[in-house]
Amino acid sequence: MRYFLFILLSIYSCEIFAQSFKTAKDLSPKNQKIYQKSVALYKTDQFEKAKKGFQKLIQKDPYCIDAFIQLGSIYYESSDFENAEINFKKAIDLSPDYNSKLYYTLALSNRQTKKYREAKINLYTFLQTEKKNQELLNKANELYPSFIFADSITQFPLQFQLKEMTIWNTLNSEYLPTITADGNTVVFTRRLNQNNEDLFITTRKDSVWSVPIALDEINSLYNEGAPAISPDGKSIIFTSCDIKESIGGCDLFISELVNGEWSQPRNLSREINTPAYESQANFADNGNTLYFVSNRKGSLGANDIWVTKLKKDKTWSKPKNLGKNVNTIKNEECPFMHPNGKTLFFSSDGLPGMGGKDIYYCIKDTSNNWSEPINLGYPLNSTLHEASFITDIQGINAYYASDFKYENIKDQNILKQKNLDLFSFILPESKRPQASSYIHISVIDELTKAPIQAHVEIFDLINKELFFSGNTSADGQKTVVLPTGSSYAMHIKKENYLFDNSNFNCIENGLARQDQNISRYLKQIKNHTNKAIVLNNIFFEFGSAVLKNESEYELSELYQSLSENSKLKIKILGHTDNIGSEESNLNLSQMRANAVKDYLIKKGIQQDRLSSEGKGELQPIDSNENEEGRKNNRRTEFIIIEE
Repeated sequence: MRYFLFILLSIYSCEIFAQSFKTAKDLSPKNQKIYQKSVALYKTDQFEKAKKGFQKLIQKDPYCIDAFIQLGSIYYESSDFENAEINFKKAIDLSPDYNSKLYYTLALSNRQTKKYREAKINLYTFLQTEKKNQELLNKANELYPSFIFADSITQFPLQFQLKEMTIWNTLNSEYLPTITADGNTVVFTRRLNQNNEDLFITTRKDSVWSVPIALDEINSLYNEGAPAISPDGKSIIFTSCDIKESIGGCDLFISELVNGEWSQPRNLSREINTPAYESQANFADNGNTLYFVSNRKGSLGANDIWVTKLKKDKTWSKPKNLGKNVNTIKNEECPFMHPNGKTLFFSSDGLPGMGGKDIYYCIKDTSNNWSEPINLGYPLNSTLHEASFITDIQGINAYYASDFKYENIKDQNILKQKNLDLFSFILPESKRPQASSYIHISVIDELTKAPIQAHVEIFDLINKELFFSGNTSADGQKTVVLPTGSSYAMHIKKENYLFDNSNFNCIENGLARQDQNISRYLKQIKNHTNKAIVLNNIFFEFGSAVLKNESEYELSELYQSLSENSKLKIKILGHTDNIGSEESNLNLSQMRANAVKDYLIKKGIQQDRLSSEGKGELQPIDSNENEEGRKNNRRTEFIIIEE
């Protein structure tokens, strides 16, 4: 009897559960009419009227599962994800097995309301329960790694404070900024209406940014956007679409600042531009390397990141795809190679992330191989689109474009005006790229004080390679970025002038105790007889006359100068600090002067053009009371004896 009662109660319970929800077909004729009318309103995008209809139906029959599903769908399409969640959950409560697609849409709603753990669980439930809809299963399988990622990364949010660049932003969209090495000039894209983009420029003085002005010398009736400004601010590469000079729909063009005015833009290169899409360039390696976005033949996905290098003849090399470690089968955009030459930031929707496009970075090793992409982190990345990321040369101050101000807006009229704005923030220390520095060189005639267009070479003393080679502009100016992690020797050369030399230590945090704005005064050979010139990049082993390998570059330059000026005769002078006895310092200085002379003789300079003399500690140029002063006193010089 007891067993029979249990069976009876079980059957009765199942009947109650089976009757705990109704489908649209189970409704009374009157309620079916309300349902069908509301569906028709929904299909014609009359959301508010449809919403009221379904709400009225639910009041009349709170067990109608289809009404909750339809109402949740309206809220979802209206971007009211909290109410979408509520209604999808009520439908699931009425019957967990009624429609597995509910878990899919609920998971998407959970993600929008930042309930990332619930989103992961609900998407997993969908994957376990859906058996028929293969298209939706494919989408869910594609999304699931991002849901796992979001659940994990949001447990450790980054701490930062966004600051809107209000003086840059308007009711239009502003995006894709680019910045000079000194951090004082920014060029960005502004969309003036639905179909037109122009370039705008802003400068900073005493920490205050100017109101951006249009670059009218570059802007036209067509689209100009996605600029890349060179480190010295003298060149801009940008994208222009549909103009007569284009090879494809959108190509890269270049304009240069000459006498304070931007030149007529010209197509950058037929090697770079193709009938496909080329855009979003980024200067690297002091303008000798260019990263850009294209969907050209050879791309792995829709848009990929490509790289090209400037050859000795000043033409661009055939672009190369960055490969599978960076590019995916979807879209990679907005490349920004930090001035350190190692850290590439970019946006992608083809990697596990928070949703939309996220910002990632890869690090290039000494063999030019790329690390696996690393997500920049939450909440820098959100369910919205994040892109247009750049930092200053130190990797501290960052800028990007976002529409996050609209994240919690439900008013459709406001959402229709949705636009991108530019923001700045201090990049969290854990995400900062290795810092770099720069030098801004002014080359001047020592006697006339007139600017000189001269040749500048910078040699990496640690890696023993030529780092930079180029000319100053007509006004004698040049800006060169120096990545942290090495020491550099700089030579400035001009015909009929003595070469100028200096060195920069960037081992740890950029330039150490050195001014970044440097004026170098070149000396005319004919006016500089019997005046000492310091060779700043001659180095010896401690306490000996053995030349270090780092001296090779300076010695080669001295040899080259003597070869080009065959009448020149010089005396090489050695100096020491005052550590040790006067006699030993005199002997050491003579041996060091002899070592330099012997090097030049072995290279082929005639012996009768060279002499040497050790001065010991007798002619200091700095204090011997500290290491910095003693270092300056331990020097090698030469004087011109006869031309």
